[in-house]
Amino acid sequence: MKRLLTYGLLCTATFLACESTKNVITESIEGNWELVNFPSGGKEFAELFGQRKPELQFDESNKKVSGTSGCNHISGGYTRDGKMIQFAGNMIMTKMACPGYDETIFMDALRKVNRFEIQNDQLTLMQNDMVLMTFAKKKSK
Repeated sequence: MKRLLTYGLLCTATFLACESTKNVITESIEGNWELVNFPSGGKEFAELFGQRKPELQFDESNKKVSGTSGCNHISGGYTRDGKMIQFAGNMIMTKMACPGYDETIFMDALRKVNRFEIQNDQLTLMQNDMVLMTFAKKKSK
């Protein structure tokens, strides 16, 4: 009887373990994303970025991100574990002059990111539960 009970518990545990892994969704951040919302800036979106919207391109196989801050090109690495993400502190950036454009607010927010969510082709980057910025997936041409 003990063996039967032990076998039954083992089968149940195995079944539950398999069922729980089916519910884990691995969302791909691969591709090109354009900034559409920046609530952490303290100003209106158009006032912060005008026509120069920051963009990010993720290469998941190499754990690299590149793009623009709206003015300068950026590139670096990132780490990801499920919905947790962190950008490398040593991102490289070109140094073009962009009069009247302050990219530091975007870069500072990017350094704070530790989580993300994807829903309806929107990538939301957050610090814990606080939304820092939202990107829309760019369609391939």
